[in-house]
Amino acid sequence: MKGMINLATPIAMIVDRVAYEYSMSVEELISHKRHEHFIWPRHLSMNLAYEAGHSHRRICVFFKRHIGSMTYVNREVAKMCAEMPDLQKHRIKLARELGINV
Repeated sequence: MKGMINLATPIAMIVDRVAYEYSMSVEELISHKRHEHFIWPRHLSMNLAYEAGHSHRRICVFFKRHIGSMTYVNREVAKMCAEMPDLQKHRIKLARELGINV
């Protein structure tokens, strides 16, 4: 269930996998840099953490973001996946590898 902590898929594991997938460091992924090539991987990892069952607060603390950013992130991920089906396929592939039901 969303919003409940899923100890099977820790946020750090999700971030490590997404950082590896996009050839970035974890520090780049959670940084406050707004470079275009950081945005999608960051949004994807935050969205996957939410889908894994972590609370908005826990995710925002990990990524050093304000709590309202989760609503924006989830909306943007849904919008981008609707516009680009390949992103949705990639998102689902990563989620399955991490054991997250999406």
